[in-house]
Amino acid sequence: MEVRFIEERDNPGLIELSRKTPMEGVISAYTERAPDYFAFYNLHGVNVQTLTREQRDSGKYDMWTAAVAEDEGKIVGVMSAAAKGVNFGGQPIRIGYIMDARVDPEYRRRGLTKQIGIKFVEDAGAEWYDCVIGYILRGNEKAVKGITEGGRGIFMGKKGGTYTMYQLSMYRPYWVPDAPAIERATEKDKAEIIDLLAEFYRPYNFSPIFTEEKFDRMLQVTLGYSYRDFRVVRESGRIVALIGLWDQTPVRQVVVMRNTPVIRLGITIAKFLRLFFKAPRPPVEGQPMRSLYIKHIACRPGCTTVLKKMLKVITNEVRRTGQYHFIWGAFFQADPLLGLFKGLTKTELKSDMFFGPWNTSWTADAEKIGTQPAYADFSLV
Repeated sequence: MEVRFIEERDNPGLIELSRKTPMEGVISAYTERAPDYFAFYNLHGVNVQTLTREQRDSGKYDMWTAAVAEDEGKIVGVMSAAAKGVNFGGQPIRIGYIMDARVDPEYRRRGLTKQIGIKFVEDAGAEWYDCVIGYILRGNEKAVKGITEGGRGIFMGKKGGTYTMYQLSMYRPYWVPDAPAIERATEKDKAEIIDLLAEFYRPYNFSPIFTEEKFDRMLQVTLGYSYRDFRVVRESGRIVALIGLWDQTPVRQVVVMRNTPVIRLGITIAKFLRLFFKAPRPPVEGQPMRSLYIKHIACRPGCTTVLKKMLKVITNEVRRTGQYHFIWGAFFQADPLLGLFKGLTKTELKSDMFFGPWNTSWTADAEKIGTQPAYADFSLV
């Protein structure tokens, strides 16, 4: 058994490992990452192993790192993490995000996750991180135990709150009186989009640091996402609301292996409803689903009603294309945008956020975190 940092040659083995390690919660689903397992990692920044020590310590780079366990040429485990700067309480901090944590079912209960974790600590334990965060689908008790107890002596996370993942149905038409005029953004809107996002998310904990450089890189590496994927509404020539929808198909696709009885009932109803209006074919267990993720959403003060109308109009538009099974997004328990989804036809999944201080003097109260808006981009989780 060898534990080492990831290499390009590991791509086929990692794709296969992802298929063998579904997320087990209220649903059972795995992420299809073919043909390029690394494309998802690159959304998070630069591979740590390609940077000099000086570059790593500068704090200027969003980074990712990953290590694998290999047994006789077979990839049997992987763990990855990303590091980036965010705002917390109005102040910049450096965060480590736990991403993949997969072990081949035949190799479980051998302490592989901890062995890989030790490899991380050996390499990055001395680098400064204020906080480490992980997101776990509700019902995955093994993962909860791992993040709260499994790293004893290295890291022990505390629950900081819950995100609700809304999946908007493509099988209900909406009537939208006084629908706003929705436009596709262009590159000329860049400065205004960045300004609106920075203003809207300023009160959120763990929110991105919106700069022109970071925004440009995000669009460069996020395959299938461009200015045209931003829908905007203007008043007096000024953008007052925006929604950016990203099709993740070029990077990853979700394959549900087992749905809940409620979702199965919904699929049965959907088959009947599409006899009466244009809609996509319902998803099939074991086959990849195609969806759009609400990657950016923001509005000026007093314009949340515009956002809700935009969601209805856009859902109608996407439904008529017949290409996507749902539109989805994730929102924290204290997010002021939760009310947008009231009255919309949707399914809901819960994901709990766990956090813990790392090696600086940073600390935070879990109870307080749960009562304030908190940002998370679940297209990167």
